[in-house]
Amino acid sequence: MEDDTGISNSTIIRRIHQMLKKLKQWKIQYVPKGSNLIADSLAKIVCIRSLGLRLFVDRPLRI
Repeated sequence: MEDDTGISNSTIIRRIHQMLKKLKQWKIQYVPKGSNLIADSLAKIVCIRSLGLRLFVDRPLRI
């Protein structure tokens, strides 16, 4: 299955897996949408503008 960018889900998962292998330790934690408005806003921007996969080291100053 592909998203609007033409990137398949398996490609995205493979990229995430490659990034995680480079880290010594990582954790997945569920955060409700209402508690993480910055991430929710970024996700909406990506869906609307079809920007594809982006990695932010620091949070954007404005959304």
